Amino acid sequence: MDFLALLVATGLVSGATYGLIAMGFALIYKSTGVVNFAQGELVMLTAYVSFSLANALGLSFVPLLVVTIPISMAIGLVLERLIIRPMLGEPVFSIVMATVGLAVILRGIVVLIWGSEPLNFPAGLPTAVVSIAGVPFYPAQLCLLGALGLVTLCAWLFLRFTRLGTAMRAVAANETAALLMGVGVDRIHAAAWMLSAAIAAVAGVLFAINFKLGYERAVKEFGVKDGIRLRFKKGTANFAAEMAQMKQAGVNVLANGGIFAGAANILSEARKLDMDIQSADVWSEGILASAKLAAPAGYDYLVGDYVALTGPAVEKFLAMAKQFTTPEELGSVSRYTFVTYVGLKSLAHAMQECGKELTRVCTIEKLRGTKNLDTGGLSAPVSFDNPQQLAGTEVAVYQLNAKELKFHELAEFKKY
Repeated sequence: MDFLALLVATGLVSGATYGLIAMGFALIYKSTGVVNFAQGELVMLTAYVSFSLANALGLSFVPLLVVTIPISMAIGLVLERLIIRPMLGEPVFSIVMATVGLAVILRGIVVLIWGSEPLNFPAGLPTAVVSIAGVPFYPAQLCLLGALGLVTLCAWLFLRFTRLGTAMRAVAANETAALLMGVGVDRIHAAAWMLSAAIAAVAGVLFAINFKLGYERAVKEFGVKDGIRLRFKKGTANFAAEMAQMKQAGVNVLANGGIFAGAANILSEARKLDMDIQSADVWSEGILASAKLAAPAGYDYLVGDYVALTGPAVEKFLAMAKQFTTPEELGSVSRYTFVTYVGLKSLAHAMQECGKELTRVCTIEKLRGTKNLDTGGLSAPVSFDNPQQLAGTEVAVYQLNAKELKFHELAEFKKY
């Protein structure tokens, strides 16, 4: 029963996160009739903005929200003026596609400014666990649940009882009629984007805080000693002090969070200190480039993946692909190639099952009923008959020799 209560509590917190994000979608759609595909990226952008504000100004949680929300609303207004305003009067599909392009732009801006590595968010909230009816919660999780309820109530009251909210619903119902009745459509669009950005700010800050707490909770519950997070500026070459700190702390696993030129220098310094460490990556894409950078240090890699990286299945696939591809294309085959092939094979199987009754609905129905579809050994048998719609979840661990750049499957770690 305690475990069930814990699962329910975890589900509520996760649902509250996505509920807040969905509120931003719903507000713009309810106001303008347009689905904003950039809402997730707007949440991400506002989270990074709040991160910078927290570091620069040393703000605690409530002052941070007070400062972040107006800035986020200004960002929403600018985006509306630059991207959406010129599209007024165009078909809804064109505006939706503009939001897709906006999502790509925002994602690129975040990577350019803050990079792609995870950052430590100083939220200013207590981390002591609060027990409610025997179920443990972090204060940030309770804030998330409360924020969802408050934002939902405020959005309903705003759209139902205010003049601006009524005008927003009128524009969403019939933009032309609303314009003829004197409603300022451009003003409504601007207000919708500003309010949606404000919700994105709340969602972004709370999501970032709870993401960090999730890591800390996992470390605590698994009884693993917390790791040392190594961050550095591009071009850094000397890691002597950092690796000495890691050796003193007894670090024995070095997890590579991405492909970076500092990998060779870090591992070379570890070798100088005679550190007994294991380099690891969470998936295989990019591992060859990482290994080439780290090869001078002489460390091997471990990598976990759910598609085959070696063996007869891969050799058979490459032999087949050789008939239809150039040597350059064959050389770029990666885990994505295998995943795509398995996905297309699953889709083709579902379409064949439909036969002459082939429709989109039938294909989806057959795909959901797929069970233990043989992939030729490229992954575990594919099944979509579970609530999570997962397929090929069997994970294998491979060791990559950094000098020979060849994978070797570690059979003792199979199926975990």
